[in-house]
Amino acid sequence: MFGLGIGKMLMGGMVLVIVVMGLAFKLYFTSSQNTIASLHTDLATSQAAVATLEQATIEQNESILRLEDQRKIDQERMLKLAKEKTKFTQELEKLRSRLDHDFYALTLSKPQWIEKIINKGSKGVLRDLENITKPKSEAPND
Repeated sequence: MFGLGIGKMLMGGMVLVIVVMGLAFKLYFTSSQNTIASLHTDLATSQAAVATLEQATIEQNESILRLEDQRKIDQERMLKLAKEKTKFTQELEKLRSRLDHDFYALTLSKPQWIEKIINKGSKGVLRDLENITKPKSEAPND
């Protein structure tokens, strides 16, 4: 009889181990499925983020190309302006060299010549002033 009881106990223990193993497997399987679902969600989120980043990269590359084109245009304009500045600076120096006189020394060395120039200019200004201020209805005195 004792031999039969141990067999039942072993059988009961085996059933108990199988039930515990089954429950453990069920817990492991459920946990694995939850982890897989979570990883699928993370993957979808990551794929959306990658797509967004790829679009942003495309837009940034287009912006870079536009900025490079604008920089080239601006550089050409700056070069043109620098050439124009050089040209105008040369013209300014040319004009300055023509007008570079010491009028005080000229007045002292050639007073009649300076007086003649000033009188001629004053005469023209006075004549223009008389013409401007003369009434239009005034008849000439003959």
